[in-house]
Amino acid sequence: MKIQAALAGLLSLTSFTSSSSTADPSWHDLAISAPHYGRYLYRTASEEPFFWQADTAWELVHRLNKTSIEFYLKTRAEQGYNVVQTVAISELNGTTRSNFYGDLPFNNSDPTKPNEAYFELVDWTVDLAASYGILIALVPTWGMYVNGGWHSTERIFNESNAYEWGQYIGNRYPGLPKILGGDSNALWS
Repeated sequence: MKIQAALAGLLSLTSFTSSSSTADPSWHDLAISAPHYGRYLYRTASEEPFFWQADTAWELVHRLNKTSIEFYLKTRAEQGYNVVQTVAISELNGTTRSNFYGDLPFNNSDPTKPNEAYFELVDWTVDLAASYGILIALVPTWGMYVNGGWHSTERIFNESNAYEWGQYIGNRYPGLPKILGGDSNALWS
């Protein structure tokens, strides 16, 4: 629970101050916010109300190549979607099976050492989605990598490295919505 709180706190405090993918992210104008009274979402830049019309593609950046990602995003844009929900670390062997281009999310299986080549594809996907008017909503990690989950998965996060991971994702993708929790609960395991 402390690990989830550390991630949640860190990710909720991110802003548009910096990004390692681009100084002025192409998706900046797509960013959304909620007013203090929380009744609806709105585009941060324009303050226009925003309806979250999302499709879910959890394995998007881990299983597909660029051609397939582009086809998927173009199709979803044509269908009227404005958000795609995906995850940074794939659920199905995401730390041991490489993406289409042979890259794993971490160097030497260490979550404090993200693999730049892997995240360049995530950056490319986020930017391409923005070009179609789609905002990527990112799950930083599945809960099973925190508590073992239903699959008795190897736990790769502890309080210390979860904090570092949260900083990395928050700094690299400021302004992108982050989806936290729900897939695995330590009490259920």
